[in-house]
Amino acid sequence: MMFLREPPTHLLRSARFLGWRRACYSIRLAGFLVCGLLASPANGAPTQTATPAPAASEAAAAQHATNGGSATQRAASEAASAQRAPSETPAPDRLLPRGEAIPGWRLKEEPAVFPTDEMWRQIDGAAEQYIDYGCLALAVGYYGRSTKEDSAVADEFARSQASSSDAADAASQGSAESPEIVVEVYETSELRGSFGLYALERPADAKVLTIGAQGVQTSGEVLLFGDRFYIKLRAYPENDDNAAALLLLAHAIADRPLSGSAFPAELARFPHEPVAPKEHGFVPKSILGLSAMPAAFFAQYSGEGGALTLYLARLADPTSAADIFAKARREIENRSVRAPEELAIDDAQGIRADLKYQGPLLLLLQESEIVLASGAIDAEWAREIMRALIAG
Repeated sequence: MMFLREPPTHLLRSARFLGWRRACYSIRLAGFLVCGLLASPANGAPTQTATPAPAASEAAAAQHATNGGSATQRAASEAASAQRAPSETPAPDRLLPRGEAIPGWRLKEEPAVFPTDEMWRQIDGAAEQYIDYGCLALAVGYYGRSTKEDSAVADEFARSQASSSDAADAASQGSAESPEIVVEVYETSELRGSFGLYALERPADAKVLTIGAQGVQTSGEVLLFGDRFYIKLRAYPENDDNAAALLLLAHAIADRPLSGSAFPAELARFPHEPVAPKEHGFVPKSILGLSAMPAAFFAQYSGEGGALTLYLARLADPTSAADIFAKARREIENRSVRAPEELAIDDAQGIRADLKYQGPLLLLLQESEIVLASGAIDAEWAREIMRALIAG
């Protein structure tokens, strides 16, 4: 888990962060000095005052800091920056409350913000996956209780919230030494990215919360998403008092800016009869290892004969859909253990194949949509669900 760390790690984290910040300040200072020399009068020429460009100095700092990042991360960062559109939603660090966020808990230092090409500094080993989901930036905030008075107030306030539906199971007595709550706010380019990360990481048996579009809570963690933001909160150490504070902080972060958030509208396409889906999600690319398959939402079902997973990809137009379908079909045909069969379900045309590791698959094309099904594709209840999906 990316929140886990050994006892001395927070000291190393602080040192790395301070070193990185000083490096950025040094680079910015050097940039300003150079700009000042270039802008100084020469041979009596008139001086022109230029508007400072902080984005340029930050880009220079990022270029110097990418020694540990991959070329893929740098390319993704440039692409993500290009597609970032003006929005009424705040930047990720603006979601983190300053000062005393909840009674007895305060932000310990100004949040650190990492663009995509520097996310590896915070989540080394996982940055590529977050970039695949369209992550634009990561903001990290550390909350703690620095005094005994703060701890007493926080414990009393947490217990007072025990009657609420969300906090009832979290409140208790006792507090731990030097408690800390770490908050990670991921900003993505689209709602489907924040939802996809949430669906990917939420524990199946966690308690569901009404917060943002949706959230879940375990003993020491809260995950939630809303709009273009995926938010993770982790309490150290794990105990009942800190769990109560964790929930309160999650509400303080998300209730106002993410109110009115909803699940992606595409999920409504998946049928609920004759069997309701057990789980929804989003895959950004290469579904079931098929490199030709585009990003798609999915729903998982369970019934007689096993489980069924349906993937739905919407393309810009029928021509684009037909081109991608043809590439995916060739890839499936090359990997099938036996000759694929031509198949039609209502107006959708496609093939049925059997892959060595993925098992039976259906690939269907209907106008601008591609449907991929795996698992119990031959069960009657599964075919009924597929017909309902195709009918729209």
